[in-house]
Amino acid sequence: MLTEEERLKKENRELSLREEELELRIDRIKHPWRNHTFWTSIIAALVALIGIAGQSYLSSIKSERAELRLDEAKVEEKKARKSLENAKDSMEIAREKTKIANDSFLILKKNEDVLIKRVNELNKSIAYTKSELNTLNSEKDEVSKLLLQNSMQTLLENSTLKVYYVENTKAKAMKIDSLFKSNGVNSRYQRPGYSISKNEIVYYNAPQKDYCYAIQKLLRNNGYNDFTIRPSSGPSSTIEHFKVYVAKN
Repeated sequence: MLTEEERLKKENRELSLREEELELRIDRIKHPWRNHTFWTSIIAALVALIGIAGQSYLSSIKSERAELRLDEAKVEEKKARKSLENAKDSMEIAREKTKIANDSFLILKKNEDVLIKRVNELNKSIAYTKSELNTLNSEKDEVSKLLLQNSMQTLLENSTLKVYYVENTKAKAMKIDSLFKSNGVNSRYQRPGYSISKNEIVYYNAPQKDYCYAIQKLLRNNGYNDFTIRPSSGPSSTIEHFKVYVAKN
C-alpha cells in the first residue's frame, strides 16, 4: 500500500509527463520542419515533381533526336545518290580505259615477233659478253696471283729479322731460320736476354708491318699457324730489324 505522500508524488510525475508530451505536440504543430516526417513529405513531393519534369525533358530530347535522325537520314540519302552518280562516272571511265588497254594489247601483240627476235639477239650477245668476261676475270686472277707472289717475294728479300728461341725450341728455331734464308730473308737465330712465352712476330715501327705480314704468310704456308703479330713494347724508328719469337714447339 502506498502512503499518501507517495501517491501524490506518483500523480505529480504522471502530470509532468503529460505536460511534456503536450508541449512536444504543440511544438511540432508550431514548427513542423523540426519533425522528420515533414521533411519526408517534402522530399517525396520534390521527387514527384522532378520525375514529372524529367519525363517531360526526356520526351523533348527523344523528339529532338528523332528529328535529328530524320535529317541525318536525308543527308545520307543525298550522299548515297551522289556516290551512285560517281560510281556510274567511274564505270564509264573504266570502260574507256579498258578499250584503250585492249587497243594497246593488240598493238603489242602485233610487235611480239619483233620483240622476241630482239630478245633472242640480246641473249646471244649477253652470253658472248659473259664468256668474254669470264676469260678476262681468269686472266686477271692469274695476273693478281703473279703480282702478289712477286710482292711477297720482294718483301721477304728485303726483310731483316732475328729469330729468338728458348732452350727447348732451338731445333724449331733453326728450321724456321733456314726457311727464311731459303726465301731470301736476312735472318739469324739467337737466345734473347729476356724471357719469351708466345710464338710472335714483333715489329718496332709501322713500316715493318708489311714485312711482318709477309713473314707470317710464309710461316703459315709451311705449317706454322700459331704466330701472331704485335708491336714492340719499346717502339723505335731507327731499328731496322724485327723479331720472331719461337717460344713453343
